[in-house]
Amino acid sequence: MNKHFVLNSKVRIASQTNGKHHFFGYYGTCPWNKNETKLLVLETDIIDRLPQKNDTARVCVINQETEQEEVIGETKSWNWQQGCMLQWLPPYDEQVVWNAREGEKQGAVMFNVRTKETKKISCSIYSVHPNGIEALSLDFAYLNKVREGYGYAGVAEEDEKEKGIYRINIETGERRLIISLESLKAYKTNSQMNGEVHWVDHLEYNQSGKRFCFFHRCKTKDGRFYERLYSASSDGSELRLLLDTGMVTHVAWKGDNDILTWGREESALVRISAKGGWLKYVLPIYHKLGISKFSKGILRNRIIGDKFLLIDEMSGKWEKIGEGILENGHPSFSPDKKWIITDTYPKKHWRKLILFNPNSRKNIEVGKFYALPKKGDNISGSWDLSGMRCDLHPRWNRSGTAICIDSVHEGARQVYVLDIENIIKNNG
Repeated sequence: MNKHFVLNSKVRIASQTNGKHHFFGYYGTCPWNKNETKLLVLETDIIDRLPQKNDTARVCVINQETEQEEVIGETKSWNWQQGCMLQWLPPYDEQVVWNAREGEKQGAVMFNVRTKETKKISCSIYSVHPNGIEALSLDFAYLNKVREGYGYAGVAEEDEKEKGIYRINIETGERRLIISLESLKAYKTNSQMNGEVHWVDHLEYNQSGKRFCFFHRCKTKDGRFYERLYSASSDGSELRLLLDTGMVTHVAWKGDNDILTWGREESALVRISAKGGWLKYVLPIYHKLGISKFSKGILRNRIIGDKFLLIDEMSGKWEKIGEGILENGHPSFSPDKKWIITDTYPKKHWRKLILFNPNSRKNIEVGKFYALPKKGDNISGSWDLSGMRCDLHPRWNRSGTAICIDSVHEGARQVYVLDIENIIKNNG
């Protein structure tokens, strides 16, 4: 057994990068092109601090046949958790897009890997519509101010007086505010969303692009976070509040109609907290100690009812997924929607990669990986819970046979591909 990782006997792992630090970023976005001959990654020189305004990440394409790495661009608009929103544009064969700033101005770059043509876009992108023309965005400077580690250092806030969700045309750069923060604050008002700091994030289109989901988050006066899950039509209309229990994190669409999220049911304890009972004082301690983010999912479930919920986006009704089995992590559905791949937060510096079948409730440990990099001046025992941490952030290939992860188990931040085809075949 390798002392830094343990693999399921039916799984093969292949390192995609070496040398300097590499990663892709968030889960749920496929780093492969359509025929899976090219893989997108970012290359960096640092690992032990949050990126500052002058830190550059190089955008690279790895040829899956020759294993050669080609630098196709660079960016100063990036973070450890979501990278630079690097992704293939539909139809996922030649065009790549990523966020990059000019001076302090937010923007993005389109690059054609065949013709080598580059086109600059006058605004940043968050989630790209399946038509490859439209996208959703937000103010990454404001996001960095209210939630450091998810926005970008060194970019200036946009001039608009109102913050919120923008709909942009990638080809023309035209941008329009479709949902404002002020409208969300006033929507079905909740006394617990009483803080002055509000923001939106985790914008994600459904499979057809007709609707998208997002989080509205608020830092309350007692230092907690209160979070809501919404959906809306692609133009910002037909707003639906899907979950309003104070805690929601990590989402994945299952086709067009269902949203998987790690969230909180409306338990008796939550109702007591909302009415000002004793839990009102216990929950802030729970959050401030960090238990709310990094504790075991099963522990959270037993205390206040956190679990994976599959929400019908039309009716708002939900069903529990993997209750008593799965923990908080970064989930996504396989292309055929039969499997969920997810990870865990570290326990004793180890992260797990989990494959779960919702129908059979079969839970398969694909592997576990050591969560601390090689020791250095700024690498402490709590590094894997910090803003520099390296979550596995599992991502499916387009065939549903392999998973791409970021990991530090060999000492540096690198990108790996795990072949899980044998598990899929043997478990239906």
